[in-house]
Amino acid sequence: MHPPSRPRRRHPQRPGRLPLGAAAAAALLTATAGFALLGSGTAGAAQEAVRDGLFAQPLADNWTCTGDVRQLDRGVEGRPGGYDYAGCTQRVTVQPYTTYDLTADVSGAYAFVGVYGGDTEAVYQWADGPEQTRLHAVVRTAGNTRALTVYFHGWYGQGPYQVRRVSLYDGNTSLPACPDMTGAPPSSPLPSPPTPTRTTTAADTAVPPPAATTTTPSPGSSSPTSGPTCLPPPVAVPSSSPAQPRPTET
Repeated sequence: MHPPSRPRRRHPQRPGRLPLGAAAAAALLTATAGFALLGSGTAGAAQEAVRDGLFAQPLADNWTCTGDVRQLDRGVEGRPGGYDYAGCTQRVTVQPYTTYDLTADVSGAYAFVGVYGGDTEAVYQWADGPEQTRLHAVVRTAGNTRALTVYFHGWYGQGPYQVRRVSLYDGNTSLPACPDMTGAPPSSPLPSPPTPTRTTTAADTAVPPPAATTTTPSPGSSSPTSGPTCLPPPVAVPSSSPAQPRPTET
């Protein structure tokens, strides 16, 4: 009989170490996840213009308020007096030639929410009633608008109102800067149509009947030839410019 062979001694792998290929794959996965989180956070911050629109932080950190405005567990409440409308404002940074959605969840007596500033048309909405109402308005910034004031308030001598959320959200992609940066964007981004080669007849020039008029597009519709295609440089505002508009107080 042959004596039993000596068992081979196995060298245990050091704990906490991965094979070279597995370690490289893990490092690549970690780096990719980090870049993804960084990118998503940056994009989200750039799209929302209002700071603390859910009123989770102390009110004075982001809003400038006048009158009796107090923070609730969810949102804020304003109690207008006989000579004030108990409201708050916040100046936000925006991009020119950009469409924003102004939304707010309000309830109570005569709650107003709006924006104004620069050469952009002032926009506001309001609601009156005990049930929560979602207000919505479209804000289209003009060419020299880099900042707007977002506000909410009640009305003189009326009951209290509540605001649970305010948002000024950019859902579109901002336009690129004009390549030459010497003036306004081109009036038409498309080339002129070619001239017809055939001879125009009387039938081609006939005036259409009144019923066949062209439908005017709604403000929300877009046209491939309307609007700027790039951002021109800002125009210096003269020192004698009129005062910026304010919310109606009468």
